[in-house]
Amino acid sequence: MTNRVAILSRLPPLAIFAKVFGIEYLSKSGFEVVFVDVSWLIDGVRGQDLDQEQPSILGCETVVINRLEELETFVKESFESTIFIDKVSGLAEFNLNIGQVFKVLKRYNAKYYVMSNEAIPGGSHEVHSFTFALFLKIKKALKNPRLLYEFLTKKLIVQFIKMNILYQKPYRIFGLEDSPIVTAYLEKYGMRTSVITPTNSNDYDIYLEYMRETAQPVMSTETCVFLDEDHTNHPDFFLFGLAPLSEFEYISSMNHFFDCVESKTGLSVVIAAHPKSRFSSENHQYGKRAFIKGNTVGIVAKSKMVIAHSSTSINFPVLFGKPIVLVLTSQMKDRPEMVNIVKVFSGELGLDPVDVDSADEVDAFNIDLDGQRDYEVYLHKYVKNKAPINKLAWEIVAEVALKDLAQLELTKKYLTY
Repeated sequence: MTNRVAILSRLPPLAIFAKVFGIEYLSKSGFEVVFVDVSWLIDGVRGQDLDQEQPSILGCETVVINRLEELETFVKESFESTIFIDKVSGLAEFNLNIGQVFKVLKRYNAKYYVMSNEAIPGGSHEVHSFTFALFLKIKKALKNPRLLYEFLTKKLIVQFIKMNILYQKPYRIFGLEDSPIVTAYLEKYGMRTSVITPTNSNDYDIYLEYMRETAQPVMSTETCVFLDEDHTNHPDFFLFGLAPLSEFEYISSMNHFFDCVESKTGLSVVIAAHPKSRFSSENHQYGKRAFIKGNTVGIVAKSKMVIAHSSTSINFPVLFGKPIVLVLTSQMKDRPEMVNIVKVFSGELGLDPVDVDSADEVDAFNIDLDGQRDYEVYLHKYVKNKAPINKLAWEIVAEVALKDLAQLELTKKYLTY
């Protein structure tokens, strides 16, 4: 029997997925991996226009789905011997368009996994009460018939999933047992905790690999790391219909604050570039500061403090116990979706964000570089399980998938006789 895994993706194949989607590990472990690109089916031209120059993914076959009938054929031919991994919706609510994928999975009772290993603080339930958040959504939707239709449709789909009709539920969820996001998902859809297979976050896996490879104790250098989020050019803004920040204003604001930090602390600011950034070490706009792509864990490990907005890489300074400064610009403060997520991080970490465009707040900025940081609660909610797990998430997925595929084979043989 061929051990087969199919990854359902809302984005076209990108080289970085070889690592973060587990393709590299699974293919080396003897799995036949298929990357199923449903970006056209869900987002049409918007999905296909992203990152066109990225090389194809090594270690797997790519199947591009342009029509629903093509997805139907693929699932029908493979569901008896394939585990699907959802990189389309995850634990988020979805609309009718995205729901097409899960309707097809339901028709064939196809088994799919959700990887909740990139979770960060988020969700209106952490900023407002659930009732108040729901009221705000309804109030906004009533002003726009299309938004009202989408809102009600999503809530109806939630009920269908809860009743186990029309849309498929995940067969397993890999993630943290104490994750509030996973807990809320299970409650929403009436699922048992037994569906959770404990794994640590993707960032913890990166940290674990780094610590395995680092023979000597990590020594701090006189640096401060900024966790870049590419707020002026991120390609996902285009996908989700969001406007990027003004490059000139944003870069000017951040450079001014970096000057202040360097003056007050004596540290040199280093930019940990977002992996999708179009800038490089030769052409970035942060002056003479080092601009490093692809080694965030290493430069955070050797730093003395970290500056961030709401990057998932905040997990690294948490793991290394580094002091963190959360910041906002005046442009960001005009964007509720950006402000809210920074506020959620600040609440979880017990930090007050600094407005880098406020002269008073910048002048008052001060930080104890040597003080102890207590990130224990945050760690177990978003980074690693309380019970120690020293295996990488994809190692666990591979072990479990082998058992589930063997069970599928037994079921297939039983139904044949």
